[in-house]
Amino acid sequence: MNTKSMGVALSLFLPALAFAAPPPSAAAGPEAYVRWVYAQYTPHSDFNSERAYSPGLNALFRQNTRLNGPDEVGENNDSDEVCQCQDFDRIRVTALKVAPQGPDRAEAIVSFDNLGAHETVTLELLRTPLGWRIDDVLHPRPGAGASLRARLMDENRRLRRKR
Repeated sequence: MNTKSMGVALSLFLPALAFAAPPPSAAAGPEAYVRWVYAQYTPHSDFNSERAYSPGLNALFRQNTRLNGPDEVGENNDSDEVCQCQDFDRIRVTALKVAPQGPDRAEAIVSFDNLGAHETVTLELLRTPLGWRIDDVLHPRPGAGASLRARLMDENRRLRRKR
């Protein structure tokens, strides 16, 4: 293989290696975890923030998908709450403040840039057997409802009443 073909092969393979990096262990702390999450948002990444959510938050999403039916997208499933986006390029964290909220909980306020937009979200983190995971996403966007968890629970309750 010549140098040029090797360079092309590596340019196709290296992004997959970056994504394949496992999340840091719980011992690394919540800040390392949040930085790992946002580092996954790169061009050509197939990162799905579901990998970043706690088992409880993922259960609410699965219930929401089941209640909405196979052909519908729930009102809380149409964008990625972690990046506040449907599309992303390379997300750049501009500020991160993490505060412990007990032995197994932390709150991270994350500011970042994506596709020319600046966003700030608050992540409620939970230490799980798999390590730190996002247990809720709060954002200051007016009219959206601050808590992803609360919005999912409300929508699921409404959908169950319709049945």
